[in-house]
Amino acid sequence: MRIPFLLLLTFLCCLPSGAQEYFPKNDGVKAENNNYTAFINAKIYVNPSEILDEGTLLIQNGKVVKTGKSLSLPKNTVVLDLTGKTIYPSFIDIYSDFGVEKPKRTSSSGRSAQY
Repeated sequence: MRIPFLLLLTFLCCLPSGAQEYFPKNDGVKAENNNYTAFINAKIYVNPSEILDEGTLLIQNGKVVKTGKSLSLPKNTVVLDLTGKTIYPSFIDIYSDFGVEKPKRTSSSGRSAQY
């Protein structure tokens, strides 16, 4: 009688250890945001020869959908007013060393410091 009782007690004590995963799985939030983003009242350089003053740029999922002066915006659009700001397309590279000559070193004739 004593052995079955000890086995049952051991089983009941070990039961909670298997109730939880060792590494909980976290998949994060699964909601997808398909809203549009509209930048309004900005000076927009569409290309080097076409400039829109007080234009609107409509973006969805990181891609430009429309550009123009008076666009009809969808219902779920997040509107950002960029009055006084300028939007340039990617034809301007922020980091570029093209065309910059390498500085010429001066020849040193002694141990004096060069300023």
